[in-house]
Amino acid sequence: MIRVELRPEPPNFEEKVRKPGLRALAELRGAPAPSRPGPKRGVKEVIESKDLPDYWTRCLDDLHEQYRGICAYSCLYIPHVVGSKTTDHFSAKATKVSSRVEDAYEWSNYRLACGLMNSRKGTKTIIDPFEIEEGQEWFQLDLSTMRIFPNPTLSEELRKRIQGTIDDLALDDYDCRRARGNWYQPYLEGKITFSFLEEKCPFLAAEIVRQLGRPPEWWTPGSAVGRQRSE
Repeated sequence: MIRVELRPEPPNFEEKVRKPGLRALAELRGAPAPSRPGPKRGVKEVIESKDLPDYWTRCLDDLHEQYRGICAYSCLYIPHVVGSKTTDHFSAKATKVSSRVEDAYEWSNYRLACGLMNSRKGTKTIIDPFEIEEGQEWFQLDLSTMRIFPNPTLSEELRKRIQGTIDDLALDDYDCRRARGNWYQPYLEGKITFSFLEEKCPFLAAEIVRQLGRPPEWWTPGSAVGRQRSE
C-alpha cells in the first residue's frame, strides 16, 4: 500500500450520487417522499447499509478513471470488463450506531477497491491510504519473495497498525504475493517497461526505485546489458 491523494470530485457527482442519496436518507428518516417511480421507503429508526440505495455505483467509472484503475489496497491495476472494481466506503456505509450515514454519498469517503480487497476489508479498521505520509514508505516489500511488511524504522505503534492492516486484508497471502510476482517477472524478463510497471503496479515500482534506484529509460532487464546490471 502506498499514499493515495484524494482526486477531484467529478462534476456530475452532486446530481448523480449526493442529491439522490441524501433525498433517500431524508425519506428513510421520515421526510415526505419525493415524486418518483417505485415504492416509497419506510421510515427506519436505525438505518443500516442494506437500507441504502446504491447510488455510489453510478460513479464507479469516474472512480476508476480518477484513480487510474489502481486498487487503493492491493496497489494493482483493476482491468476494465474482467476486473471487479467496487466502491469501498472507507468509513462504513452504516452501522447500528452510525451518526455519519451521509458519508455513504460522499466522494471523499470512496476508495477504488477490487472486489477481493473490498470483501476482506468489510467494516475493519485499517490504515487509510490517504493518511500515509508523503515520502514515507510505511509498507515495504522483499523483492525476492514479494513479502510485504511494515517499515522497520517506524514507531512500534505505527508498525502494529500497519501489520494489522496487512493481516486484515491478507496482503501477504499466497495470492497477493503471486499477483505482485506476476508483474515483476515480466519486467525482469524485459517483456514490459518500467513505465508500464509503474502505471499498473505502483507499489512494486516504488519499491524497486527505493531499493535499486530508478532504472534508466534505455535499460531493458531481459537484455544482455540488463542482465549484467542486475548481476
